[in-house]
Amino acid sequence: MINLYVGVTQFNGLAYLLVGPCGFGLLAGADTRVLGTDEQLHCSIGRLHSSLTPRQHRLESRHVTSQTDKLRQLLDASGMGRCLDELAAQIAERWKDKSRLALVGVYRRGVPFARQLANRLEAMGKQVDFGKIDITQYRDDLQTMKVVPQLRGSEIDFDMDDAVVILCDEVIYTARTTRAALEELLDFGRARCVQIAVLVDRSGRELPIHPDYTGIRVDLPLQERVSVRFAEHDGWDEVFVRQWEGRPA
Repeated sequence: MINLYVGVTQFNGLAYLLVGPCGFGLLAGADTRVLGTDEQLHCSIGRLHSSLTPRQHRLESRHVTSQTDKLRQLLDASGMGRCLDELAAQIAERWKDKSRLALVGVYRRGVPFARQLANRLEAMGKQVDFGKIDITQYRDDLQTMKVVPQLRGSEIDFDMDDAVVILCDEVIYTARTTRAALEELLDFGRARCVQIAVLVDRSGRELPIHPDYTGIRVDLPLQERVSVRFAEHDGWDEVFVRQWEGRPA
């Protein structure tokens, strides 16, 4: 059983709700508790939400990256490491009778996310096929974009037929990116099963798509955006929130 953690912390006079399997060890002083079942989790979340106003339903770390509202940290490097360990353990447990898995990362930072999970699964004895998906040509807003994103191209060098595929992206929000990735992925073959893994699940779906494996869940105002950094791509590991004037897919 994977332990789930739920708690409340304070920042700038507001209370913030936290939910996830990763332990939130960086949240010094937060009122956290470990929950063993979904039923316990749902009951506790209900009690916590009842004590908060709608504007206070956010995830926040007491260890902020900046004292301004433009940037605040959700996970540091150690917190990300714990999330990745838990996600890999969940995938391995779900497919304990399957020796070979396929992990496919969505450009851009879904790729290093998938690579981190693949490394952990290989250390557990799994054989892992690795691929990359570029959704540019499958976006539902491509015709309306003033600047088209750089086309990197997809790389699926393994046989998709009858494969167990874990589609990996660092953040899921509206689910439009995930929809495009699923559509393209299925053009490569008929997988036995496709599941979705994300590091951050942000509320605000516009399509009925939900991840099977989640690191942390957050609820943020529309003008804020979750950003993720990976050492192999950016030089350091971190999940943080920043101001966002645009509207992500």
